[in-house]
Amino acid sequence: MRNIYTIQQGLSALAWLGLLFCLPLLALGQMPHGHEAWKLVSDNAEWAPRAGLQVVRLQNNLYVLGGRTPLQSNIPGDSKIWGDVWKSNLSGKHWTRILATDDSQHWPARAYFCAITKGNYMYVIGGQNFNPFGPSAFFNDVWRSKDGINWEEMTSDAPWTGRAGISAFVFRDEIYVLGGSRNDDDAVIGGPPVRIYYNDVWKSKNGSNWQLVTANAPWTARAGMRVVVKNGYMYLMGGESGFTPSMPGTPPPYYNDVWRSRDGANWEQLVEHAPWSARPGHEVLLYRDHLVLFGGFNLDPAFNPIPGPFFSAEPNNPMDIWASRDGVKWFQLPGTPWNAAEPMDVKYDFHAIVVPASKNNKAPAIMTVGGDRETFDFTDPLNYLNVDNDVWRFYPDLSVRQHMHQELAKMLKLFIRAYPNPFVHNCTLQYNLPEEGHVGIQVYDVAGNMILQLVDKHHARGLHEYVWNGVDNTGKTVRKGMYFVKLTYQNKTEASIIMKK
Repeated sequence: MRNIYTIQQGLSALAWLGLLFCLPLLALGQMPHGHEAWKLVSDNAEWAPRAGLQVVRLQNNLYVLGGRTPLQSNIPGDSKIWGDVWKSNLSGKHWTRILATDDSQHWPARAYFCAITKGNYMYVIGGQNFNPFGPSAFFNDVWRSKDGINWEEMTSDAPWTGRAGISAFVFRDEIYVLGGSRNDDDAVIGGPPVRIYYNDVWKSKNGSNWQLVTANAPWTARAGMRVVVKNGYMYLMGGESGFTPSMPGTPPPYYNDVWRSRDGANWEQLVEHAPWSARPGHEVLLYRDHLVLFGGFNLDPAFNPIPGPFFSAEPNNPMDIWASRDGVKWFQLPGTPWNAAEPMDVKYDFHAIVVPASKNNKAPAIMTVGGDRETFDFTDPLNYLNVDNDVWRFYPDLSVRQHMHQELAKMLKLFIRAYPNPFVHNCTLQYNLPEEGHVGIQVYDVAGNMILQLVDKHHARGLHEYVWNGVDNTGKTVRKGMYFVKLTYQNKTEASIIMKK
């Protein structure tokens, strides 16, 4: 069966995506109220501004852990590294510190690590301490806790090399760790030793005993990628193998490919170059059965770190939001992340999770915490301030709905009548063509599956009508409910909504 996302000519992808996201939700009364897809929960949370932090949800509480706060300093990368834990209810509005930074009492302070949940535990895995005088310490330890206060070290020396920028996630009740890098990047601190990138995959039942799944996955070794688990697959997207270009005028070594695997050992490349720009430091989350991607870092094409008349460190952080059901076909959602007005407003190395609906929030949301907006202009005395401690909620379905009324109005122009509507046995579709041309009419169910090719032939100009008798391509009578009729004419596509009762 064809999916809605195969419809690419004429009718905007946004409109079809809107139908997929919104109409079933409207029928169930699940759409959030209000007018903003991005809602600022707190612009100044109790924890210090930071990047490379993590947030997890355990039971009905949220926890922010670790991260890096840049300091006012002439030393590139000079930072305060955190090993603290902050707790909030699901609103994310008010936070209480429940654990202070103390390397002697629990996991050492770190940034660019991973925190995940499995069962009744939260886990801290890998990361680095970001020493501006180099080299930084890179961790391969694993810790877990039931409450964010009392921590148990599962291993101090996992068999995978200590690293940062890893992806850690739970897949089929096992913890997976893949990719990442070791040693500092010469764009910030410099070496030796030189930065090393990984494309190995490891797994563990409990974080203590680890098994090598593959030492050399087919995707390019990298850090800063994102992995999402969906329908029995792990999907890997984006990342980097260097912060800056090897030569001025060349693109940075960033990725916009998409891979998937059922076991972490055997990988399939779905897309070599997705329509979203190559980037690290982004997030991808599973929201209402869709991969939703936004944020991240990128450099202006004119980037040149060499002091002189051609010096340029302007940011080019991506201002787009994308969604996909399968990792192959991607569609851009309206608006910008965090309501950004310019690339400098877009964050990277933030963290995000999906929080469930609650009494005060009628729909699930993507919540983001903190993040970085620093540039590579180390001469900017205020650059250290471009790190955030804000909390946002993002409703992707509301983002679509904000543009739905206009899009739906455009879709309904060619249909003069669809009657009776609702119908019981037969529905007549009547339409007017200003000139002769080929016409295709298909009927889709609310899941986006084409159930009937009603018309596919050349038409003379003028008024036409066809009757749908409520059966699909197999001759079976369709169920009661909502259906979409798509009419294609001269590379334009229009649609109507009809109800069978």
